[in-house]
Amino acid sequence: MEATVNTTVSNENKAKHRALYHYTAGWEKIAAILISGVISKDFKLHDELSPAVWFSTNPLWEGSAMKVCGGVEQHAEKLGAFRIKIKSNVPVSTWDDFIGENEKHKKYCSYLETIGRKLGGDPEEWYYSDDHISIYSDSVESIGIYQNGKWHDMSVENFWKKFSDNIREVKIEPVSLAMIVKLQKTGAVLSPMFEKTLKHIEETGKTEKILPIAIGKMIHCLFVNN
Repeated sequence: MEATVNTTVSNENKAKHRALYHYTAGWEKIAAILISGVISKDFKLHDELSPAVWFSTNPLWEGSAMKVCGGVEQHAEKLGAFRIKIKSNVPVSTWDDFIGENEKHKKYCSYLETIGRKLGGDPEEWYYSDDHISIYSDSVESIGIYQNGKWHDMSVENFWKKFSDNIREVKIEPVSLAMIVKLQKTGAVLSPMFEKTLKHIEETGKTEKILPIAIGKMIHCLFVNN
């Protein structure tokens, strides 16, 4: 008697067997991640949609991460192209899960999918986390930079050592709490992690020792140890 074996594998299980990368472009972006210590959830794609940290299983580049016209070569040349590889122990969900959680906004999700495909992305390669990812935890395997036609992946520590001069060139300014409102009036925005911290303080009444810093047009917060 011949046995039938079900070889269908869910997208979520596939993620455990394929590398997941968070792609970004620009030295300001990677410096903000390294200095703040987290990959922050992106801002809301829509007023009713929750922000998330997005990943792709594409081993070369994620088209929906586009900041300038072109692919990874153009981003590397004009801005600097980077990727952060996370480990399989990080809980992630699929793009289909995201649509399911936002049932009322399927049309908007469909619009995002259409735009993503036009930029060269593939929704079957998209995964997300509902929480910020600490890069100094056991969640991150490596940071990569695209140079000379290929990716060069290394540990977070080695990336710091090799590119410390580039990171130091990024304009980073400590700002007072009083200055935050003034900066926001000029177009600066709080990072999602900063917003979460302020909300936590407001809800719990627990104070946190934080140091606000401005990197480009985004204001981040660093936690100060006692």
